Amino acid sequence: AKDVGRHNRWYNESLKEGNYWSDWLGILPYSIGGSAKTEDMYPLEAPFNSIVTKIPTFFKGRIALVISLSIGIPILLAISILIVKKFKKSE
Repeated sequence: AKDVGRHNRWYNESLKEGNYWSDWLGILPYSIGGSAKTEDMYPLEAPFNSIVTKIPTFFKGRIALVISLSIGIPILLAISILIVKKFKKSE
């Protein structure tokens, strides 16, 4: 990373957590290159594995269900009507 801006903070003061730096030697703080001469006061020792909540794709499933039902129900009704008419004619 390189910081050439102003007032950038590379850590969360209240959580006392910063970022993971693969080249960090374990000496606090981690110096960030650039003209701003900023530091990460709380670098992490390992990458932070956040829990990513996958948004359900129920819309795709619902669309397929609606299409299937809107096609399937009329076809089943038509077949049922034809079968009933055929049985009535044979009586």
